[in-house]
Amino acid sequence: MTTIQIATIELPAPGKKMAKITDREGGTWQAFPDKLVGIEIGRRYEIEFSTSQFKGKDYRTINKAYPAEPVAGNGNGHTPEPRHNSAPNEMHFVTTLLAAFITSGQIKPGDKATLWDTVKCLRGCYAATFGQETNRTH
Repeated sequence: MTTIQIATIELPAPGKKMAKITDREGGTWQAFPDKLVGIEIGRRYEIEFSTSQFKGKDYRTINKAYPAEPVAGNGNGHTPEPRHNSAPNEMHFVTTLLAAFITSGQIKPGDKATLWDTVKCLRGCYAATFGQETNRTH
């Protein structure tokens, strides 16, 4: 396994299937959006990856990622509640699922009304499931 620290995550462009990840050392990786659920920019991960070649270029594909930092307990056998910064987590949740919908063809990138409705729905799902409702419009 290899340890990387996530610097950037770019969701797949319309018509593409793979997201692009850049690590803090400038290395580039690719992954399917479903492999990025829970991945946060700035955090370190132990990754399992495969390599492939296309048109003479080498690609590294992340297959699995595990947090590199151990979850700290408080000494009494209980694990503290995870820290939540809902804005980046909500954005990651929404963009990952939206990219999956677009990639699978369930949503067309040019259909602004459907995109708008889907984003509002996903934000509502996130708020109802994981956190406080912020800037909710329905």
